Amino acid sequence: MIFPVRLIFLYTFLATIPVIAQDKLPPILDYYPDCEYQVVERVKVKVSTEHPADNNTKDELLTKIRMKALSAKADAVILIDKNIKKQIGARHGKVSSYLASFEGELIKLCKQQVNQKSKYNNPTAYDHQGNRVVKSNGLSTTIETKFEFTPPIKAQLNHPKILNTELSLANGLYGITLGSSSQQINNVLGDPSIVLTVYKDELVLGYGRNHWLHMREDKLVKISSQLPLLSPSLINQVPLRDFFDEIPWKIENKAVRHSTLAEVMSAIDADIQLETNKELVIKGQASTLILRFRYNSAVKEKSKAYTLDHFSLQANSYTQAVINLENKRKRQFAVLTSLLGDLKQGKVVDFKLLSDSLGQPIGRITLSATSYVDVFNSNLLVGSNQSELASLQLVEGVFNLASNGAKTTPWFLGDFTQGTSLKQLEKYFPEDYFELDNSVEIDTDVFQLTLHFDDEDNGSSLYEAEIKIY
Repeated sequence: MIFPVRLIFLYTFLATIPVIAQDKLPPILDYYPDCEYQVVERVKVKVSTEHPADNNTKDELLTKIRMKALSAKADAVILIDKNIKKQIGARHGKVSSYLASFEGELIKLCKQQVNQKSKYNNPTAYDHQGNRVVKSNGLSTTIETKFEFTPPIKAQLNHPKILNTELSLANGLYGITLGSSSQQINNVLGDPSIVLTVYKDELVLGYGRNHWLHMREDKLVKISSQLPLLSPSLINQVPLRDFFDEIPWKIENKAVRHSTLAEVMSAIDADIQLETNKELVIKGQASTLILRFRYNSAVKEKSKAYTLDHFSLQANSYTQAVINLENKRKRQFAVLTSLLGDLKQGKVVDFKLLSDSLGQPIGRITLSATSYVDVFNSNLLVGSNQSELASLQLVEGVFNLASNGAKTTPWFLGDFTQGTSLKQLEKYFPEDYFELDNSVEIDTDVFQLTLHFDDEDNGSSLYEAEIKIY
């Protein structure tokens, strides 16, 4: 049986468009007009294709949106969004093509001259060629690629032996320097343990639980020994890797983690003062090495009371990336609710169809060459093995978002909602359920559902749920 998540695809059959010279169509602006322009209409154009990244596909979409501007009697187009989605074949439930789209605003220009680069104009999100524009320090560059998660296709993971343990401003980490590409990193360090796309225009590669490499436009811009964004519940899902989790890095091949301040100062041979936030900042011409220390108040000698804890090596131009989590949680939890209903009826799960229904993950933890765990939102983890669904987890939170002022609604799985008491949920349990300590187990021939409750304030509220597929 096929897991019947209802996917609705809207196909737009366009009439034959009359041939009009390209220079007669309203232009796509590279810069916002420096005046109060009028938005006539917000439109979206789509095309079904097997080659979503092809220039011909992009040109077709750009022509379509300019044609819409002409029909609406608009003067110009401002592109605001671009998307590529897998399209499911109606007959066989397989990916047959992609649905590429552009969204834009059709505008009426003001009297002032526009679409010319000046210090007063801000670049649009996408330029007239449909390329993403990233703004930084008054300059802009385009990004033409987008990271796509694909299942492992190797017989085994690439975990090479690493002999280099150096961490330095000049030579980077383990022979990897800032500016390296993802392929160069893979050649030296092997396959990452976890990949994350939770930052805007930044990809994070994690090796073990203590090495985090930040990529922008496929160039390494930062290496750090910690990623505060991740909660312990997610970190603990990442498999330990001996080399990386033994934390072998040595400052200038001399000072190791937990070395005293005096030992580190001797290793770097520089006249630098420890800053008030317990950091040593070593700045070079193009990059900066930041060493973070821990203070032990029980030790009387100051140089020994401070011990090296973490490091960060980053390009001087690097600025903290913005967290970019799309709000798809409610729809994704609804998909899980439908899945649970089908499992109760003994239906077989179509994993590909489920994955497409949930959308692109925002992170992937690699467990082995054939198994991984995908992160879909701040609560949802989906595990697979041999390209089949293995588990679903709904947890309290995989990200530390409190400092960012983020507030999320509780997760839900059918009748089971995060924060609901055990007493309130008892009516939904079958007669043969098991209650063990602060957990409830519901077993069937197809799956096992485990609900975990805390016991704070003399009550029991649901904080985690897990489904294991047999």
